Amino acid sequence: MNEPTLNPVKLAESVALTYGVETEAYPSTLITVYGQVVDLVDSTGDWAKNLHFEHLAYVSRKVTWGERFHDNDYVEWIIRGWTIDSLERNLNVTAIAVVRSKIAALEIYGSTGNDIAEALFQWCEKLVHEGAASTDYAPAASARSLYEWGLEEDLVGFSEHRLFSLAQVRRARQSTGALVSMQDTDFGPFTRTELSFIEEAMKSFVEVTTAERAAYYLARDWGLRPIQMALLHIEDLGVDELGPFISVPCVKGTKRSILRRAKSNFVRRYIADDTAEAIQCHIPTAQTVAENMRTRISLYIGEKKAAKLGTPLFPAKARSDLRIQRYCRNEKLLPYALHCDSHSISKMMRDLTYKLRIPRTKDRSRETDDYYLNISAYRFRRTKGTSMVLAGATPEEVAEALDHVSVDSIKYYFRYNLELHDFINRVHSESPDIVRAVEAWQGRLTNANETLSSEINIGNLGKCTRGSACPFHPTVSCYSCVNFRPNKNANHRQALVDIEEFQALMTDTSTGPISQQLEVAIHGAKSLILAIEYEARGKNAAS
Repeated sequence: MNEPTLNPVKLAESVALTYGVETEAYPSTLITVYGQVVDLVDSTGDWAKNLHFEHLAYVSRKVTWGERFHDNDYVEWIIRGWTIDSLERNLNVTAIAVVRSKIAALEIYGSTGNDIAEALFQWCEKLVHEGAASTDYAPAASARSLYEWGLEEDLVGFSEHRLFSLAQVRRARQSTGALVSMQDTDFGPFTRTELSFIEEAMKSFVEVTTAERAAYYLARDWGLRPIQMALLHIEDLGVDELGPFISVPCVKGTKRSILRRAKSNFVRRYIADDTAEAIQCHIPTAQTVAENMRTRISLYIGEKKAAKLGTPLFPAKARSDLRIQRYCRNEKLLPYALHCDSHSISKMMRDLTYKLRIPRTKDRSRETDDYYLNISAYRFRRTKGTSMVLAGATPEEVAEALDHVSVDSIKYYFRYNLELHDFINRVHSESPDIVRAVEAWQGRLTNANETLSSEINIGNLGKCTRGSACPFHPTVSCYSCVNFRPNKNANHRQALVDIEEFQALMTDTSTGPISQQLEVAIHGAKSLILAIEYEARGKNAAS
């Protein structure tokens, strides 16, 4: 690894060279949600010492910026990118402070991007458990925000399944005031009502761009990844006897990833009429933006050759001369010189949260950073996957629709079904204790004969989806772990007795984290027993 640097240009170059990540130059400034311009770089080209900005009608803020977050350049690059995005979107200084205070302790035991992604997930998982064991939810929220950013940036090793597992703890602690119906209000699938709110807001808000509308409808119809949208051309839109369609490139898997826009790598996806209309409305803008970039490229390869480049549906608005030259020197890269990067589309989708400002609660006293409906590209993917499962689609059909190379990647969608959907809605007429218990364990109960790939047995209590050795105390910590899929027929009452006896044994010899972890485990076991008993009562009543 190169020597740690405080120079943003050298950092980006180091990550690109060492890990093969296509990096953009860092911006020299950021613009907060209130329009304030903040310098990220000082006069020498290094990071500014501090970032000062106003959290309007609240307080003046300062973020320490001129020091390293982590010794590993890739981790440093990830944290910097996530921090800039957080400050531009919602001034989430609390999350930044939490990560800043804890990320230095992250240990890396490998040298590849996958190794670092694995270490970051384990670190995020640890923060989530800290949040579950205390009244301070900031560590868990910070971890989920960071991991979601990495996933939306299409960083190697980041997966939807792992984000889903991090989100499970949030469900156990969130308010029961709203109808859950397998919802996670930050990262879970949208409801039909929420989608209708988004569409109405986009129709009435004149500042929504044609690119934002086109990206929204594509995400709504097929849950396309940002990188898939970034690879689209305007000629990929078509129509046949079945209606309008978009030809979408596959990007998952080594072979598919390398193929990119090869003819054999496209799948025809039929789209709604309003989606086709939104794309048609955006095409003139896309052509104008592409021509501006084409003019710059023609300086290096000539007008005739530049004219042969296809026109992306989402072309790059800006690109450094050095990067343009890099594309122009390589015949395999040249066809993509006009395309925007996936992170641009991810950011565009996330920015709709604060552009549309759709309230997710009627309580104006809660008008804070989490007051508005959270919009992101990957929430639309989960909406598409969940809706297909509820409509009776097979695992193979869901995997094909969402561009996954195997059904293993989408198995967690099938923890939900129509029966569970009705069950979760029904419990909201019950007591708060039952509501909390069911929300904590929804979609995770299993039968003894149900096994997904990479799961291991935890005695007769259930299954573990971690896929690696457990660093905690199995059978005790399971009841507070997001990777635990309990067997509904197991003797959880006896397990609760065992944990309580263990707690009594440790009371006189240990305090602090161990005591807190045992409390969380006991609470989890009790809520699980309550949820299983409630489900059994519901089935008996139905029969």
